[in-house]
Amino acid sequence: MSIAHNINSRRRDTMKTEELEPMTTNPEDLNENGYINPFRQDFSSMGTQIGKNVTIMHMNFPDGVADYITVIDTLTGKRIRITFDR
Repeated sequence: MSIAHNINSRRRDTMKTEELEPMTTNPEDLNENGYINPFRQDFSSMGTQIGKNVTIMHMNFPDGVADYITVIDTLTGKRIRITFDR
């Protein structure tokens, strides 16, 4: 049995998804292209825009452990949280 197999067999990490209330689409929360600016409604998270219509919000810096991320469709305001259980 390899070391990698032993490590992987002990892991019990799981991911859970949860649909959250959508962000509001108030005109003052939209950018110049009509997309929601999630930073106008979420003041505590950092975020990474991965497309015109998708931003991932996260609470940690890259060298920290992430407990969850929130994926936001910045066109519709729909949000899904992915939680990493440890």
